Amino acid sequence: MPNRRKSYPSDVSDDEWSLVVPYLTLMREDAAQRKHSLRELFNGLRYLVRYGIAWRAMPNDLPPWFSVYQQAQRWLSAGCFENLAHDLRAVLRLAESQGVKLEERPFSVAEALVAREAFMSAASAFVLPIIEIDGHKIGDGRPGPVARAFRALYIDEARKG
Repeated sequence: MPNRRKSYPSDVSDDEWSLVVPYLTLMREDAAQRKHSLRELFNGLRYLVRYGIAWRAMPNDLPPWFSVYQQAQRWLSAGCFENLAHDLRAVLRLAESQGVKLEERPFSVAEALVAREAFMSAASAFVLPIIEIDGHKIGDGRPGPVARAFRALYIDEARKG
């Protein structure tokens, strides 16, 4: 299911997709009943939300509106978006509890490449240290102390329930 269309500004970036895909995957990508890629269905939902259009006004080069609608309903019923928001809030709370000053803003790849350390959070990765981006080492190329500490705290919190 390759994407052969021109991209829209609302399309999910590769970095965004790597963060959300563990939350949105309700069945295998190669499941027999899947006619459209999960990423394209998500792009359709993002298009609808960004431009505030009616379902039936979806552009023809995105999956059909009813496919996007049905998948969005499955995601909502499964609590996918709530789980994503919960995990992101948990990481933010952990950072705050450790006295880490947070700054929420867009950043460039160039900024990320000169960072001392980086990590991401996802349903299947807890706090995953990022040691390399596009072949460039982040910091010294090993998980940093903040990421290691957040990972340990996250796992402790998850075990407490």
